[in-house]
Amino acid sequence: MFSGAAHDSRTGREDVDVPLSAEATAALVRMSHGGDGTALDVLVAAVAVLLRRYHGGGPVALDVPVADPGRAEDTGTTCLVVRFDRADTFQDVLQEVRDLLAASRNGAGGSPDAGAPAPNGRSAGADVLVGLGSAGAATADHDVAVLLGRRGEGTLRISSPSGRVPGWFRGGIGAHLVSLIARFEDGGRPTSSVDEVVREHVEDAVRGFNATERDFDTDPTVLDLFRERVRRTPGAEAVISASRTLSFADLHRQSLGVARELRGRLGLSRGDVVAVLTARDHCAVTAVLGIMEAGALYLPLHPEWPQDKMRYVLAQAGARALVVHERHAGAATAALGVPSLVLAPEDGAGTPDAEVSHDEAAHTRAAAPGPAAPGAPGPDDIAYIVFTSGTTGVPKGVAVAHRGLTNTVLDHIERFALTPTDRYLQFMAASFDGFLLDTFSTLCAGAALVIADEDTIRDPGALMAWTNEHRATVSTITPSYLRLLDPARLAGLRILVSAGEAISPELAARLARHTTLYNGYGPTETTINATLHRFDPHRGERSVPIGGPSANKKMYVVDDRLRQQPLGVVGEICIAGAGLAAGYVGDERLTGEKFVPNPFPGGPRLYRTGDYGAWTPQGELLFRGRSDNQVKVNGYRIDLKELEDALRTHPAVADGFATTCTGRGATEIAVFFRSDTLDEEAVRRHLASAVAEYMQPHRVVAVPDWPLTVHGKTDGAALRQLLRHQDDAREKTIQRLARWLDERATPTAAPATATADEAPVHTT
Repeated sequence: MFSGAAHDSRTGREDVDVPLSAEATAALVRMSHGGDGTALDVLVAAVAVLLRRYHGGGPVALDVPVADPGRAEDTGTTCLVVRFDRADTFQDVLQEVRDLLAASRNGAGGSPDAGAPAPNGRSAGADVLVGLGSAGAATADHDVAVLLGRRGEGTLRISSPSGRVPGWFRGGIGAHLVSLIARFEDGGRPTSSVDEVVREHVEDAVRGFNATERDFDTDPTVLDLFRERVRRTPGAEAVISASRTLSFADLHRQSLGVARELRGRLGLSRGDVVAVLTARDHCAVTAVLGIMEAGALYLPLHPEWPQDKMRYVLAQAGARALVVHERHAGAATAALGVPSLVLAPEDGAGTPDAEVSHDEAAHTRAAAPGPAAPGAPGPDDIAYIVFTSGTTGVPKGVAVAHRGLTNTVLDHIERFALTPTDRYLQFMAASFDGFLLDTFSTLCAGAALVIADEDTIRDPGALMAWTNEHRATVSTITPSYLRLLDPARLAGLRILVSAGEAISPELAARLARHTTLYNGYGPTETTINATLHRFDPHRGERSVPIGGPSANKKMYVVDDRLRQQPLGVVGEICIAGAGLAAGYVGDERLTGEKFVPNPFPGGPRLYRTGDYGAWTPQGELLFRGRSDNQVKVNGYRIDLKELEDALRTHPAVADGFATTCTGRGATEIAVFFRSDTLDEEAVRRHLASAVAEYMQPHRVVAVPDWPLTVHGKTDGAALRQLLRHQDDAREKTIQRLARWLDERATPTAAPATATADEAPVHTT
């Protein structure tokens, strides 16, 4: 029940004693008529009501001690399955519990679904034990034991026999129970009033976590902030790439040239959408600045996208033009059917106009810069549209305004203390929204952007050499790629941000020995970044937090009714405040589902991320996977993220990925891993001791060359394709073997006139 709860290394098995309030003590005495046996009824009922609130409804399974009728001491436990609805009253639940306990004491079993009494052990199905006095009936399988002191002791003792539930979380359970027991005497109250108890304990804490107000001036756009840097330091280095280095003045002139061509030659107006298909060099920066100078919206594409996806994205966003790097200009981009502007990396300021043409669309080369284009964007205009992969596989376009981008950029400049002396290593692809944060945080701080080209990115050794050669001081890189790097060779970075996917504690600890490491999290729908956590290698974290909310953003962890979850209890992460996207392009239904009215402080709208997390008492969030990571196999609901986390707990596992596949007509679990020392059988043994039996994978596949997407994340599609290839090869082998066996088993007919030397031979 508590497998997803927030935790850290300081779990232990020490008891947590929570004093009963005078109101709770009086309620227990009056409701139990002074008898310990019936006091247990009240405690079991209160625990059932609380746990149902924690975990979203449904029956609640609890272990309670049972005694052998012929012996005085407890000899085991029985599992009670308590059922009730939100509309039921406390008295209804208490009566249900008393009936179940009476049945178990009479040997009839707790309920139709109750586990049979398990002498000297734990009954099947429950993680929580509720009892009186000592913890004699608790076993190491119980995550939590809630024990009411004998008469006169006036305390709840809450322990974690398994050691999996930290003391602070158990203290929270105790505080909730004390408040709930005090209310239980009013038996006519509906069980839904438990919401009041939880709300009392969580609202003040989360209000403190969300005290993120910063007085940033977000009226200027990032384009305005960049122009100010051009005015102050025109000759300073702005962009360093393999093909060219541009000063702030050079970059400004080239971007104005792009804007002039878009408005003059291609006829774009303010608010039009311009797609970009560029390479990893300074042209990517020139393109986005030029589009903004023209008052247009930036729409990034990626050269490795298939043509069908590009056409879909262009049509969905209503793109009017395409800015394309000359490396990608040709028949393929002409076939996309939109007028194009070609950028050449060797062209600099003062390059004369040149026109080229392709078969199906007009293309022009960016000309020399001219005066600033009119119609520059305002803070509430849309700055860019980024398409992300939806859970259905259909790309969805997220429209983000300039004001939110400015807020996120200013927050990063302040958080990382970026100055003109910094050099930011650009790792993120231009089709990823992180590219915009890297670019504008750097330029608006007056620092230099160091862009690694495609060949350098493909070679981790070359990237580390490039980083040191250009004295990079800051970078944001995905964990899947970071695993390929030598942390000691990154020591020149004063700040390294891990983002895009979850990072393992082991990898984080290795990196943090050489640089200051941040773990970042942020859906595209909340303007790139929503939280940051500075990793402390001395904390011994078992799961790396994603941090607390960034400047002017508010975070909430809620259940399916949008009620705030207590600290430590897993729920959906929701985000409010600055930077929420305008919505999904051309999809009002999805926009309405994901951007809902906000019942909390922090703005009129709340974005439902579909990600799960839990608060720590320090006001940081632990990431607990996505809603679409939940799969059902053999009747069990399994979180694939939990399986991946268990896989990575082995120090020799460098990468891990879990997915589902179809085998023998049923859903099966497959895990992939990369390791220099482990084979598939060793990984099976590790998982056998790390996760429950029902979570054990059917397929374990070693992958020597770990595939990454164009954004540096684990390429799940490539791993699934590898599995399909293996299945196809296995099926072909089985078919060949079957044919061979069939042929060997069929007797060869003897000739009609066989001689003695030609005796018939039968194959065997």
